[in-house]
Amino acid sequence: RYMLINRQFEELFPVTNPELMGKTDYDIFPKEFADAFVANDHTVMESGFPVQSEEVAPQDDGPHTYISVKFPLRDASGAAYAVCGISSDITERKRMETELHRRNEDLDAFANTIAHDLRAPLRGLRMLSGVLLEDYGAELGSGGTGLVQGVAEAVDSMDALIEDLLEYARLSRREIELQPVGLREAVNEALKQLASQV
Repeated sequence: RYMLINRQFEELFPVTNPELMGKTDYDIFPKEFADAFVANDHTVMESGFPVQSEEVAPQDDGPHTYISVKFPLRDASGAAYAVCGISSDITERKRMETELHRRNEDLDAFANTIAHDLRAPLRGLRMLSGVLLEDYGAELGSGGTGLVQGVAEAVDSMDALIEDLLEYARLSRREIELQPVGLREAVNEALKQLASQV
Protein backbone atom coordinates (compact mmCIF):
# COMPACT_ATOMS: atom_id res chain seq x y z
CA ARG A 1 0.00 0.00 0.00
CA TYR A 2 1.17 3.52 -0.74
CA MET A 3 2.79 5.46 2.08
CA LEU A 4 4.08 8.54 0.23
CA ILE A 5 4.28 9.90 -3.33
CA ASN A 6 6.08 12.96 -4.67
CA ARG A 7 4.66 15.90 -6.58
CA GLN A 8 5.67 14.51 -9.97
CA PHE A 9 3.61 11.38 -9.31
CA GLU A 10 0.64 13.58 -8.42
CA GLU A 11 0.98 15.45 -11.72
CA LEU A 12 1.41 12.36 -13.90
CA PHE A 13 -1.40 10.34 -12.38
CA PRO A 14 -3.81 12.97 -11.10
CA VAL A 15 -4.04 11.90 -7.49
CA THR A 16 -2.88 13.52 -4.26
CA ASN A 17 -0.98 12.13 -1.32
CA PRO A 18 -3.99 12.16 1.01
CA GLU A 19 -6.16 10.41 -1.60
CA LEU A 20 -3.59 7.67 -2.25
CA MET A 21 -2.44 6.81 1.24
CA GLY A 22 -3.26 3.21 2.09
CA LYS A 23 -4.33 2.33 -1.43
CA THR A 24 -2.66 -0.16 -3.76
CA ASP A 25 -1.57 -0.09 -7.40
CA TYR A 26 -4.83 -1.82 -8.26
CA ASP A 27 -6.76 1.20 -6.99
CA ILE A 28 -5.25 3.56 -9.60
CA PHE A 29 -3.92 1.42 -12.47
CA PRO A 30 -5.53 -1.21 -14.73
CA LYS A 31 -4.78 -4.76 -13.59
CA GLU A 32 -2.18 -5.59 -16.29
CA PHE A 33 -0.06 -2.61 -15.23
CA ALA A 34 -0.60 -3.10 -11.51
CA ASP A 35 0.40 -6.77 -11.76
CA ALA A 36 3.83 -5.77 -13.13
CA PHE A 37 4.38 -3.08 -10.48
CA VAL A 38 3.46 -5.42 -7.64
CA ALA A 39 5.65 -8.23 -9.02
CA ASN A 40 8.66 -5.90 -9.04
CA ASP A 41 7.89 -4.74 -5.50
CA HIS A 42 7.74 -8.35 -4.32
CA THR A 43 11.07 -9.10 -5.99
CA VAL A 44 12.68 -6.25 -4.04
CA MET A 45 11.18 -7.35 -0.71
CA GLU A 46 12.09 -11.00 -1.23
CA SER A 47 15.65 -10.36 -2.42
CA GLY A 48 16.40 -7.41 -0.17
CA PHE A 49 18.34 -5.78 -3.02
CA PRO A 50 17.65 -2.94 -5.46
CA VAL A 51 15.99 -3.96 -8.72
CA GLN A 52 16.10 -2.02 -12.00
CA SER A 53 13.47 -2.72 -14.61
CA GLU A 54 11.39 -1.18 -17.37
CA GLU A 55 7.84 -0.43 -16.31
CA VAL A 56 4.96 0.80 -18.46
CA ALA A 57 2.32 3.11 -17.03
CA PRO A 58 -0.82 4.47 -18.70
CA GLN A 59 -1.08 8.23 -19.13
CA ASP A 60 -3.45 10.60 -20.90
CA ASP A 61 -1.44 10.51 -24.16
CA GLY A 62 -0.92 6.75 -24.07
CA PRO A 63 1.39 4.30 -22.29
CA HIS A 64 4.76 5.65 -21.14
CA THR A 65 7.85 3.54 -20.49
CA TYR A 66 9.98 4.16 -17.41
CA ILE A 67 13.29 2.90 -16.11
CA SER A 68 12.47 2.21 -12.47
CA VAL A 69 14.92 1.53 -9.67
CA LYS A 70 13.22 0.06 -6.62
CA PHE A 71 15.00 -0.65 -3.35
CA PRO A 72 14.02 -1.74 0.16
CA LEU A 73 13.64 0.66 3.06
CA ARG A 74 14.87 -0.84 6.33
CA ASP A 75 14.04 -0.18 9.95
CA ALA A 76 16.56 0.21 12.77
CA SER A 77 16.98 -3.56 13.00
CA GLY A 78 17.77 -3.85 9.29
CA ALA A 79 14.49 -5.49 8.33
CA ALA A 80 12.88 -4.35 5.08
CA TYR A 81 9.50 -2.78 5.72
CA ALA A 82 8.76 -0.90 2.48
CA VAL A 83 9.84 -0.34 -1.12
CA CYS A 84 10.98 3.00 -2.51
CA GLY A 85 10.99 3.60 -6.26
CA ILE A 86 12.60 6.20 -8.53
CA SER A 87 11.52 6.29 -12.17
CA SER A 88 12.75 8.09 -15.30
CA ASP A 89 10.54 8.46 -18.38
CA ILE A 90 12.30 6.89 -21.38
CA THR A 91 9.29 6.87 -23.71
CA GLU A 92 10.90 9.13 -26.30
CA ARG A 93 14.12 7.11 -26.24
CA LYS A 94 12.15 3.88 -26.75
CA ARG A 95 10.28 5.48 -29.64
CA MET A 96 13.56 6.54 -31.25
CA GLU A 97 15.05 3.06 -30.74
CA THR A 98 12.01 1.52 -32.45
CA GLU A 99 12.25 3.99 -35.33
CA LEU A 100 16.00 3.37 -35.69
CA HIS A 101 15.41 -0.38 -35.73
CA ARG A 102 12.74 0.03 -38.41
CA ARG A 103 15.03 2.21 -40.53
CA ASN A 104 17.89 -0.26 -40.20
CA GLU A 105 15.59 -3.04 -41.38
CA ASP A 106 14.55 -0.89 -44.36
CA LEU A 107 18.22 -0.18 -45.13
CA ASP A 108 19.04 -3.89 -44.97
CA ALA A 109 16.17 -4.74 -47.30
CA PHE A 110 17.20 -1.99 -49.73
CA ALA A 111 20.87 -2.99 -49.68
CA ASN A 112 20.07 -6.67 -50.20
CA THR A 113 17.73 -5.88 -53.09
CA ILE A 114 20.29 -3.64 -54.76
CA ALA A 115 23.01 -6.25 -54.24
CA HIS A 116 20.83 -8.95 -55.78
CA ASP A 117 19.90 -6.77 -58.76
CA LEU A 118 23.53 -5.79 -59.38
CA ARG A 119 24.92 -9.27 -58.98
CA ALA A 120 22.55 -10.87 -61.49
CA PRO A 121 24.20 -9.24 -64.55
CA LEU A 122 27.63 -9.82 -63.02
CA ARG A 123 26.95 -13.55 -62.89
CA GLY A 124 26.01 -13.38 -66.57
CA LEU A 125 29.22 -11.53 -67.46
CA ARG A 126 31.31 -13.99 -65.45
CA MET A 127 29.69 -16.95 -67.21
CA LEU A 128 30.06 -15.41 -70.68
CA SER A 129 33.72 -14.57 -70.03
CA GLY A 130 34.37 -18.16 -69.04
CA VAL A 131 32.60 -19.49 -72.13
CA LEU A 132 34.58 -17.15 -74.41
CA LEU A 133 37.88 -18.24 -72.94
CA GLU A 134 36.99 -21.91 -72.94
CA ASP A 135 35.40 -22.16 -76.39
CA TYR A 136 37.11 -19.39 -78.35
CA GLY A 137 40.36 -18.77 -76.48
CA ALA A 138 42.53 -19.99 -79.35
CA GLU A 139 40.76 -17.76 -81.87
CA LEU A 140 40.89 -14.67 -79.65
CA GLY A 141 44.65 -14.60 -79.49
CA SER A 142 46.63 -13.13 -76.63
CA GLY A 143 45.11 -9.65 -77.06
CA GLY A 144 41.52 -10.87 -77.06
CA THR A 145 42.18 -13.25 -74.19
CA GLY A 146 43.64 -10.38 -72.17
CA LEU A 147 40.54 -8.29 -72.79
CA VAL A 148 38.20 -11.08 -71.69
CA GLN A 149 40.32 -11.65 -68.59
CA GLY A 150 40.10 -7.90 -67.91
CA VAL A 151 36.29 -8.18 -68.03
CA ALA A 152 36.41 -11.07 -65.55
CA GLU A 153 38.65 -9.07 -63.21
CA ALA A 154 36.30 -6.07 -63.45
CA VAL A 155 33.40 -8.36 -62.56
CA ASP A 156 35.28 -9.60 -59.49
CA SER A 157 36.09 -6.00 -58.48
CA MET A 158 32.43 -5.00 -58.84
CA ASP A 159 31.35 -8.00 -56.78
CA ALA A 160 33.82 -7.05 -54.04
CA LEU A 161 32.56 -3.46 -54.14
CA ILE A 162 28.97 -4.65 -53.67
CA GLU A 163 30.05 -6.71 -50.68
CA ASP A 164 31.86 -3.68 -49.24
CA LEU A 165 28.70 -1.60 -49.63
CA LEU A 166 26.70 -4.24 -47.77
CA GLU A 167 29.26 -4.22 -44.98
CA TYR A 168 29.09 -0.43 -44.85
CA ALA A 169 25.30 -0.59 -44.50
CA ARG A 170 25.73 -2.89 -41.48
CA LEU A 171 28.16 -0.57 -39.68
CA SER A 172 25.39 1.30 -37.85
CA ARG A 173 24.59 -1.83 -35.83
CA ARG A 174 28.12 -2.96 -35.03
CA GLU A 175 30.98 -1.65 -33.00
CA ILE A 176 33.65 -0.26 -35.29
CA GLU A 177 36.81 -2.37 -35.29
CA LEU A 178 40.09 -0.67 -36.12
CA GLN A 179 42.49 -2.77 -38.19
CA PRO A 180 45.88 -2.03 -39.75
CA VAL A 181 45.80 -1.32 -43.48
CA GLY A 182 48.64 -2.06 -45.89
CA LEU A 183 48.99 1.29 -47.67
CA ARG A 184 51.29 -0.09 -50.36
CA GLU A 185 48.71 -2.71 -51.38
CA ALA A 186 45.90 -0.14 -51.30
CA VAL A 187 47.84 2.33 -53.47
CA ASN A 188 48.89 -0.38 -55.96
CA GLU A 189 45.27 -1.54 -56.26
CA ALA A 190 44.09 2.05 -56.84
CA LEU A 191 46.77 2.60 -59.52
CA LYS A 192 45.80 -0.65 -61.18
CA GLN A 193 42.16 0.40 -61.34
CA LEU A 194 43.08 3.84 -62.69
CA ALA A 195 45.33 2.33 -65.35
CA SER A 196 42.47 0.15 -66.60
CA GLN A 197 40.36 3.28 -67.17
CA VAL A 198 42.91 5.03 -69.43
